[in-house]
Amino acid sequence: MSNKLSLKIIYILMIIYSICDILNSASAGNATDNRGRVYIFLFAVIAVLLLCCLNSRYLPKMTILSSMILFVIYYIVDTAIIKGDTSWNFIVYTGLSVWWILTVWFFFNIISKDINILVSVQNFIRIMFALFSLGIAYGAINITNNYSVSYARVGFVYHLLAMIPFILLDRNNKVKNVFLIIAIALTVFSFKRGAIIILPCMLLAYFFFDRNVEKNNILKIIIIIILIILVWHAIDCYSGGYLSSRFTRDELMDGSGRSDIWQTALNNISMRNLFQVIFGIRNAGEQVLWTGIHNEWISLLNINGVIGLILFGCIVFAIIIQAFRLVRKKSILSGSYMALVVYIVGVCWVSGFFHVHSTFYVMAFLGTTQGLLLYDDERILEVLE
Repeated sequence: MSNKLSLKIIYILMIIYSICDILNSASAGNATDNRGRVYIFLFAVIAVLLLCCLNSRYLPKMTILSSMILFVIYYIVDTAIIKGDTSWNFIVYTGLSVWWILTVWFFFNIISKDINILVSVQNFIRIMFALFSLGIAYGAINITNNYSVSYARVGFVYHLLAMIPFILLDRNNKVKNVFLIIAIALTVFSFKRGAIIILPCMLLAYFFFDRNVEKNNILKIIIIIILIILVWHAIDCYSGGYLSSRFTRDELMDGSGRSDIWQTALNNISMRNLFQVIFGIRNAGEQVLWTGIHNEWISLLNINGVIGLILFGCIVFAIIIQAFRLVRKKSILSGSYMALVVYIVGVCWVSGFFHVHSTFYVMAFLGTTQGLLLYDDERILEVLE
């Protein structure tokens, strides 16, 4: 199967899968137990990626990928063998984990063989960005109607944020600015506190570290800040002050109940013996957390123990080290990569990351940029422009 054909198949499957996800997701006000179509297309994507990767017969030498493989192996052993959990959640989480490995592997292979495919990848990201932009609007309308709330908090905004590093990599400034304006507007409109804080930090990291924004970076930062303030003011007025009310001291301290959830999880962990803490084995009498913990670090410590926490930390650390290497080399990729680091650190603090569907775009970016490192910056610029 040729790279172009495999890409087209993956693009089509990803679009269908994403549409099914939007139409059957709590993030769009459609909470349902019937997500069969979502998983059918999800595993179809994984199957195609697996065939393509096995056909390449070459596993890239990446510390990030090696760390990821070790973490996934441990997750499977810890969950299925040590704890004997082979539930549907385990199958889905294992599928997502394998998906991330294959995504990094696949995008590295296609870019390393032909850098011109980067244009196709960028066009795909633009399509997915547009799709999830519509998904946010659809979710906002649906949630307000189905749950009788005045203003909806739409989680699909994190899909947009995960694509921002790809958008920032684009050297067509007109196209990039349009997408950034849309991202800022929809992020504020989503009323998601974490996303509203993370996006400006991503943009600041990009403008600070991108080698091509040396003279105009201060001006662009000022413009971005003014734009955010204007959008904030407009949406806050539209919502009758609801947006600003979510950023009061008490609301920030509570974090939509996150502080209580974190404390409960840490209390559960503190009651375990050493063996249980190491492997994340629960006591029978622990308080059950029906919602997610909304912090990747505490969640991993709670579910996969100290070993899982350390192995995941190695993945994040490897990504951070790679980012600073690019900054030191003054690579064309440094600004976008640092924006990705900010996204990962921010999302891990306020939400889940590794077993979340939006992480696909992070892994695609990691594989793509690793492939681009085989070329010099002049060649990358030639393709991007």
